[in-house]
Amino acid sequence: MENNDFDFGFTFTDDEFSGSPISPTSQQPTLVDPEFKDELFLKIQKLERQIEGLTEGDTSDLIEQHKLLVTKEVHGKLQEVEQMILPLLYNLQKNPEKEYIHWPNRKDIIQKQIERILKVTKYYGET
Repeated sequence: MENNDFDFGFTFTDDEFSGSPISPTSQQPTLVDPEFKDELFLKIQKLERQIEGLTEGDTSDLIEQHKLLVTKEVHGKLQEVEQMILPLLYNLQKNPEKEYIHWPNRKDIIQKQIERILKVTKYYGET
């Protein structure tokens, strides 16, 4: 159910507001300092040239090569993590008839495994 009680504080009016007509030729207030506007325009032009330089030519081969490399890297990382986690799960699956697991020094063992997994899964650009 929508709540339509909030009116945003505006009202509709004809072409007049506060007794003075609004026309397209009315002088609008200056929102941006003209010097800043010129500086901003030059920066935008520079960025447009840089973008054009990046997009010139056929980059589809480069993109496909990059996709293949990323896919291969991710696949390799997933296999590494799988090899670190699956032995634990297989061991936990053994002897399902026994209710309790004896696992001395598990904190240190688990911490080492966590560190190994994080080395594989942390993005190489992170700090």
